[in-house]
Amino acid sequence: MRIPIPVSFAKKKFFIPTGSERTAGKIDVKEGIYFGPDASFDDPDVISGTPMVGPNQYPDERDLPDFANAVKQYRDQMKTVGCVHTKLLVFSKCRSRGHTLTSSHTLFVF
Repeated sequence: MRIPIPVSFAKKKFFIPTGSERTAGKIDVKEGIYFGPDASFDDPDVISGTPMVGPNQYPDERDLPDFANAVKQYRDQMKTVGCVHTKLLVFSKCRSRGHTLTSSHTLFVF
């Protein structure tokens, strides 16, 4: 599998091979590909070096056809699940405290 990674972008989002990360000083045996919202190279957060912000680095389309599209759809669906879950937690917390939550409220209570 080929994932092109510009040298200046190598510590942002990309494939992490087995043994390349450490947790509590020990080498990890996991591997992964890190994805997030896409941001262009001229985005202020990318320019300032904010970690994990920038364009995603997808495997070559010849190796995994339609992979980028599948990841984007999955990411969007999980974002929706997360938002619904958060709203349910807030609603539950408000009800347990005797508060009324209307549709005009945007609350994050943790």
